[in-house]
Amino acid sequence: MAIQSVTKPMALDETLQSTNTALGGVAKDTTLQSTNGKMDSVITKLQGIIDALGVDTSVYKAAGNKTCAELVSALLVASNLGNVYNITDSGTTTSDFVDGSGKPIHVGDNVAIVDVGTGGSNVYKFDLLAGMVDLSNYIQKSSTSGFVKNDGTIDTTTYQPTEAGKGLSSNDYTSAEKTKLAGIATGATKTEASTTNGNVKINGTETQVYNDAEIQGKLSTATTSSTGNPINFSTLSAQNAESTIIDLEPIQDLHGYDKPWVGGVGKNKLPLTLPNLKTLNVSGTWNNNVYTYDNLTFTVNTDSDGNVIEVNINGSNNSGDNLFFLFGSLSDLTENASYIFTSGNSTGASNTYAINIAGVDTNPTSMTFTYTSALSSSAGRLVIRNNITINNQKFYPMIRLST
Repeated sequence: MAIQSVTKPMALDETLQSTNTALGGVAKDTTLQSTNGKMDSVITKLQGIIDALGVDTSVYKAAGNKTCAELVSALLVASNLGNVYNITDSGTTTSDFVDGSGKPIHVGDNVAIVDVGTGGSNVYKFDLLAGMVDLSNYIQKSSTSGFVKNDGTIDTTTYQPTEAGKGLSSNDYTSAEKTKLAGIATGATKTEASTTNGNVKINGTETQVYNDAEIQGKLSTATTSSTGNPINFSTLSAQNAESTIIDLEPIQDLHGYDKPWVGGVGKNKLPLTLPNLKTLNVSGTWNNNVYTYDNLTFTVNTDSDGNVIEVNINGSNNSGDNLFFLFGSLSDLTENASYIFTSGNSTGASNTYAINIAGVDTNPTSMTFTYTSALSSSAGRLVIRNNITINNQKFYPMIRLST
């Protein structure tokens, strides 16, 4: 326990003064003054003993609340020695602190005024005492069970520390790859292309899907190409196969030449995408891929690349006039080139529903025309006559080079 500085008891001094008064001041300068002087002598001797022992005579005592800004040099005086202040905000220490400047001060910390002077000189400083410490962000010992031993060392039987020159793998496993992996059935087989026509490789084993020789024989006797020679599909290149298929109109099962994804000579010149159709057809209303005009609905179906593969039409035209559904502009066609415009539908008629190019022709199935700049503002379209009802009719609109 710290020892306070010895001072003359006020009660004794007052008693002596009272006694002196009672005696009418008779012994003021003799007996009472002598007694008082003896007490001063005792106090002086005690203080000398304390000073000789080098005892810190300061005592910590609560002195109220302070903000960091209120901890100013003016407080560092002898009369405030031992004062302890409770800090009510956060800040940092200054050069007036024992620990120097720049140290953090937290709400609830205690700061005392101490004497750090030596050699009989007094130097008063603020001393940042321990306050409340927030340990909420520290890991609890119970949470380290399994990889930290009681002595604080790592348990390498359950935890592998890092090694020099090695690191964690990069995190490049994407959600798309996870979805792809989840889509593979248990026990799925690996399928590869085969060099044998009609075959695929399943887990490395050649497996026949169709009999190539049998199909070639049937095609050779069924029809011929435009040059009059039997078609051998096994010798067709990817580049010329499409244009050759275009010439196989008698083979009804090979109607893919009417689809917009066919390339080469047969590539569809109509810009058939859903956004294009929405831009062209604005008289009715669109709901996703369904266009409603009067009492007719046009359902536009697309492939995975967004290309239109069919337009399915249902309903009745009761508008009192012909209705048109635009498939696409002709402005990208080549000047003076010959084209074929086909509907991919054979159930219509000129007086019911048919494909149409203004100023050229109207035909239920197909028409041949030569493109000139005069047609640049025209469009390939479907016309539906007044008072006509259509039930589930599918159209595959296509404009392609005729040769």
